[in-house]
Amino acid sequence: MSTNLVTLRGGTGAIVVLWYTCFMLRWIRVQNIAVIDRLEMNFEPGLNLITGETGAGKSILIDALGLVLGSRASTDFLRTGEDTAVVEAGFELDPMPEALVGRLREAGVEAEQEIVVRREITASGRGKIVVNGTGSARALLRDIAVYLADIHGQGDNSGLLHAEAGLELLDRTAGPREAALVDR
Repeated sequence: MSTNLVTLRGGTGAIVVLWYTCFMLRWIRVQNIAVIDRLEMNFEPGLNLITGETGAGKSILIDALGLVLGSRASTDFLRTGEDTAVVEAGFELDPMPEALVGRLREAGVEAEQEIVVRREITASGRGKIVVNGTGSARALLRDIAVYLADIHGQGDNSGLLHAEAGLELLDRTAGPREAALVDR
């Protein structure tokens, strides 16, 4: 079981942490979102850091990731003068949790070790969501997001100072055998 952490640090000191256990955001493509014309980022196993000056677009990247995780879309996301914005992300899951496989099958989506989510937003307010090539609803994205990523903002890590939060994190990241060994 591998654990991967992506930390985004804003110019104001804000830190956003993305935590993945046995799955990982492998890549993201963003087109016509806010000030971003086109962006493609690939992530490697281990620690991936995204840094930049205030206004460089780090928060926009987090908002774009939020869109593929089921956040509400708005025409405000569209780059000025553009009719369509697209965010696409690929997540690698190995092994894929059975509950996730079940939810995807329920929605008619086939998946093995990768989930690709594509979200389009148009100036007319209409949108399109595609998961592994199958048209989907935002409700599916919200349901599967818990298996794909957690997005945390500044100060969210302070919860780790509480013993119960630490135990919950340990339970989530440990395998069933290891979790059974933890004496509360």
